[in-house]
Amino acid sequence: MFKRRQNEAYKRVILQEAGGDKATVESVLNLLLDDGGYYRVTKWDDYYEERTVWQRIVFCLLFPFLLLSLPFQWILTGKTGITSKTKLGRFILDITGTKY
Repeated sequence: MFKRRQNEAYKRVILQEAGGDKATVESVLNLLLDDGGYYRVTKWDDYYEERTVWQRIVFCLLFPFLLLSLPFQWILTGKTGITSKTKLGRFILDITGTKY
């Protein structure tokens, strides 16, 4: 909700700077894409993975066990975390809805 209001405020400011009520698509694009301008247009990669309620619950239940296993993983293998290279790792990633 806050981000939507913030985005609307940015839109109003940009439209005002591009010419107010007489702003055209061309004037807005010139304002945004101008090299010496204040604004920067970047590509947004949506990396958010939609998870089901059950996958979130499973992740919350597994998280303490994963934290407790980190020191042992580091001592035994020199690495920490879950990888998709093992059957157990793939199983945990699947039930928590994490892409690999």
